[in-house]
Amino acid sequence: MFLAILQVLISFQNIALNRTGVLIVGAGPAGLMLACELARQKVAVRIIDRRPNFPNGSRATGLQPRNPEVLDDLGIAEKILQSGSNEIIFRHCRKNEMGGEAGPDNNNLCTDTKYHHFFFIPQWRVEELLREKLASFGVTVELNTDLENIIQTSKYVVAYMRKNKSVETLHCSNLVGCDGGKSTVRKILNMGFQCESHEDECMRTGDTEIDGLVPDAWHLWLHPQLGMSKALCSLPNTSKWQLQAATIPNEKGIITEPTLENFQQIFQEQSNMSHVQSKNISWQSLYRVNVHMRDKFGIDRIFITGDAAHVHSVTGGLGMNTGIRDAYNLGSKLASVIKNHANKTLMDTYEEERLPVAAWTLNISSERQKVVVSSARPGQGGMESSASKDTNQLTLN
Repeated sequence: MFLAILQVLISFQNIALNRTGVLIVGAGPAGLMLACELARQKVAVRIIDRRPNFPNGSRATGLQPRNPEVLDDLGIAEKILQSGSNEIIFRHCRKNEMGGEAGPDNNNLCTDTKYHHFFFIPQWRVEELLREKLASFGVTVELNTDLENIIQTSKYVVAYMRKNKSVETLHCSNLVGCDGGKSTVRKILNMGFQCESHEDECMRTGDTEIDGLVPDAWHLWLHPQLGMSKALCSLPNTSKWQLQAATIPNEKGIITEPTLENFQQIFQEQSNMSHVQSKNISWQSLYRVNVHMRDKFGIDRIFITGDAAHVHSVTGGLGMNTGIRDAYNLGSKLASVIKNHANKTLMDTYEEERLPVAAWTLNISSERQKVVVSSARPGQGGMESSASKDTNQLTLN
């Protein structure tokens, strides 16, 4: 009997020792931003990610002007600026002929701010710099770690995590799901959402090396039915290009998985440039347009940010940008409450402030998607049509 009681006491002691302030699930831009914001305010934080390795794909391709302000507050804006470029040229192509060029619309600039332009930088580099900053606070991402379950009480959250065959039980003050559109956190909490899926709008995308093109522009091919049918976007300060190609089902109604060979086949069919060759694809994916948003961004001590809370068209380049600022907003509030500098009712303002921004983001990205397609079909424009005076997000506060 005594031994059984002792084992229970030891068990409780181990649980008490295994605590943290905030557990962050997902180490993309939003999760990393949140971890940095908490760690610099000396809040105990752990950040886990189910992936075995850090991603090397470009995915999102840039930062809107509002975000360097946030990263400047974190102290890494200059490193970000050194890693990318704000000089973007869109070159329209028809088959093997180079057409007109267009630059960013300077009418959209807000000149009374420090950062004026969309800043072209691949997502993997933004994540890399955020991880470096996080490491300076003594925190590293725990890879290959799955969240299996959550139990929430009035005083804490219990998270059950698995790494390989080992299961860990962690008690934390708060838990935040930054784990993307297929969020495990959201599913465990049964936080459903309304979803609008555009199955007919499918893009192949990937990072590849290109022989035969000068990396001085985004090369855009237009199609009378598909709109922008193909784009090759040189990624600054790398040897890679991001390849985007509109994809339609084959005669059996199937969209095949992307490979180097079918990337090259699609390119030749649409461009007729035999001297241009793709090689060494380092990342590739099929992307379908989905538009959805949660009507709540938190349940008591658990919150969601970024793509876990809202997903939309990539047009306008707002996804990574909105997620980073979700995390920036949430991090400062969590730190204040955990350190007893503010009442816990402050956490209500996270949803109050960010939910309207998410709704705006869904609307503006869908609206810009329609503009891009409608302007590309008659050959009047392409990717540059995705920008407007609103997409720079400087009017949001």
